[in-house]
Amino acid sequence: MVRLQLVVILLVVIICGCVPVDVPELECQTTLGEFAALTQDLEIPLHLQYENAQKNGSEFDVNQYFTVLTHLSAEDGYVLDYVYFNDGFASWPVIYSRRSEVAPYSTHSEYESDTELDEYHYKHMDHIAADGSPAGYLEWVLLAMSNAE
Repeated sequence: MVRLQLVVILLVVIICGCVPVDVPELECQTTLGEFAALTQDLEIPLHLQYENAQKNGSEFDVNQYFTVLTHLSAEDGYVLDYVYFNDGFASWPVIYSRRSEVAPYSTHSEYESDTELDEYHYKHMDHIAADGSPAGYLEWVLLAMSNAE
């Protein structure tokens, strides 16, 4: 996991100014700052601090990422959602994409039993499109990494 994070950090550094690309450094810094600010002050709600926790609708909406990652969009008919993984020792949200008319998974175990997972849980990127710009690539990497934290 650490190796993957180092690779992604290296890619972000390259995109943000070490190699000439068409992403202005200020735009890159602004995007990184706004992305971090979306969840910076969020705390894990009490109802999600238990194994097999269920969301109740009052939690952070991961589709807000698109308000900052403006070079990305979900494919038509898809939205981002998440379940909360908690094994009693560690916990984190697991983001996934789903058809908008399909009900979200209730728990992580429901998601896990119904989904063929890859090692890094990048399934949430299957229905996310970038606009083809260098900024879009940076934003795609940021969103992909949001599930590896």
